[in-house]
Amino acid sequence: MSQADLHRDSSVLRDGLSKAVELDADVQRVCVELYQQLAGGDPVSLENLASALGLSVSEVKQALGTSTLAAVEYDERGRVVGFGGLALNPTPYRFELGGRTLYTWCALDTLFIPRILKKRARVLATCPVSGRRIRLTVGPDRVEECKPHDAFVSLVMPEASQLKGQLRSSFCCHVHFLASQEAADNWLSQNHGAFILPVKEAFEVAQSMTDQRFKDTLPVQTIGVGAGATEPLETEASGCGPSCASDISEEPSPGQRAGLWAAGGSVGSALLASACCWVPLALLAFGASAAGISAAFEKTRPLFLGLAAVLLGTGFYLNYFRKRTSAECSSCAAPRPKLRRFNRATLWVSTVVVLAVALFPHYVASLIARGSPAVAAQTTATAPTTTLRIGGMTCDGCAAFVQLALTKVPGVQGASVSYPQGRALITLDPDSPASNEFLISAVEKLGYQASVAGLLSPLDETTSSTEDSDDEVH
Repeated sequence: MSQADLHRDSSVLRDGLSKAVELDADVQRVCVELYQQLAGGDPVSLENLASALGLSVSEVKQALGTSTLAAVEYDERGRVVGFGGLALNPTPYRFELGGRTLYTWCALDTLFIPRILKKRARVLATCPVSGRRIRLTVGPDRVEECKPHDAFVSLVMPEASQLKGQLRSSFCCHVHFLASQEAADNWLSQNHGAFILPVKEAFEVAQSMTDQRFKDTLPVQTIGVGAGATEPLETEASGCGPSCASDISEEPSPGQRAGLWAAGGSVGSALLASACCWVPLALLAFGASAAGISAAFEKTRPLFLGLAAVLLGTGFYLNYFRKRTSAECSSCAAPRPKLRRFNRATLWVSTVVVLAVALFPHYVASLIARGSPAVAAQTTATAPTTTLRIGGMTCDGCAAFVQLALTKVPGVQGASVSYPQGRALITLDPDSPASNEFLISAVEKLGYQASVAGLLSPLDETTSSTEDSDDEVH
């Protein structure tokens, strides 16, 4: 882009915005005072603002209502948390001021607000095209530092009628820092009607607009880039050094932290929901008793499954559907694509883990069967069998645990356990059959109840079946 083009575009924007933001002296005074109070880092009540100005609340509301560019954002208590580009709620534009972390609605806001507050600020943003970090130090009268040095600002020139009541959707959402000429060209190719300015030119436009907007309140001062002195940077409150802004800015936002906690919490809840199966298995692997474990965890299984579902739903809402409170349109929230991708990948991995863990009781029996030799009970002409009533089983996985334990009892040739019937059929070694006490003890060590339903030889079992048939005939 030629110098003539840059000069023409910056002049058009400067003239257009200056005409759109003319304010009378009383409104200017209210706006400046609100900027000053909001810069303290706390929500501003209209009562406190009115008191500081010696006005009534209704007069303050009227003044704010007539300020064309001064869009106002309120919290649930009616206090101001965002005004004319300066905000307390997180946005893509971090604005470090006197040891406090504030935010702005767009790139241009970071260039003119230091002029109003008469303080130096550190700015951190992310190029929406390349994802590259952009850092600036902006003083009241100059951009003192800009990395990368060849950064640009994307801009649009809306009609004055579009700005009234629609500042953020018609203007702010199109105004970003771009990290390079390549990123700027890419932005222009995809956003018709937009144009770009180097940070220096954009700063001069912002300063000119501010001087025009607050001509009766702020003294006119000379502007520049990278030269001259300004008041010391306020860092005592936080003990921050020159590189502090980059450290602070790497932290995820509250919404991103909540999404990660939701994903992690869902996995934890699913693990607890299926603890009735995997905890006994783990204890048995280490030779420990699992008495009462399955029954205890089974009671809470529905609760933890529900909690896992709620947490997963919360994670998907925060990552895909949540409307950002810091903006009125989605294009205001373009930065940090890598972190966003990481959060979404973590969420999907958590979903797979939750499903695998939640369904564990339904396939654990197959896993145990594959890892153990075939030990099903079989009735033969020489081997006696016994049947145990098993209490406390809650799924096929429980039956698999009991079957595995019974087959390890000396004197047992095989066992078949049915969860629906609540019974275990055990084939005993005819030469040295296991005693009932050993069989019941093996089951009770798992935390289930057991009692003998019958101890029969094959002959007795045949006789008993014949007698039962005869009884049915008679």
